[in-house]
Amino acid sequence: MPKSTKYTSAQQIVFAAQRLFFKQGLKKTSVESICLEAGLSKVTYYKHFKNKMQVALGVTQKLIDEGQHSFNRINQKDISFQEKVKQIIAEKMANANKMGDAFISDLFTDQHTELISLMSEAAIQQKQFMLDFLKTGQQEGVIRKDISDELLWFSLESLDHMVRESSLISLMPDTKQRLKWALDFFFYGLGNPSK
Repeated sequence: MPKSTKYTSAQQIVFAAQRLFFKQGLKKTSVESICLEAGLSKVTYYKHFKNKMQVALGVTQKLIDEGQHSFNRINQKDISFQEKVKQIIAEKMANANKMGDAFISDLFTDQHTELISLMSEAAIQQKQFMLDFLKTGQQEGVIRKDISDELLWFSLESLDHMVRESSLISLMPDTKQRLKWALDFFFYGLGNPSK
């Protein structure tokens, strides 16, 4: 994004950081490179952000908000539950492709307490949206009706932990592949997702 007066300098920094994080990940992106990409000085950067982690939190929050917006948009469509699931998975995979392997890997494997905390808070906030969505699937007979909300949520959380588990990472090193597998496994079990 070129420097523009329609965006605040903080927004320009977040956009620039996002582009760099997507290309090279968090670890390989420096404050200096973010400033250069944004066309702003380090003084301006530090007016808005204390460090790189703070801008990483801003980028991650932006992605969380965009993801929730996409989920809501798809969920409001007048289509079958199965089609919604397919579109949600396709959207998540398209977003993962945009983010790049390094950034996704950093999000899922780094031990940045602040990022983990932000993603955990977002998961808690999104819990009711997701449970309502899954309830629709139960009402349509796509998801078994005998599965309680607690068990549905437990299953989602288990898959989230599994994607980060070192033993699965060793079996499936590609983060995007692990995410797709987890989504397919949750919605289709051992069945074929194309049927």
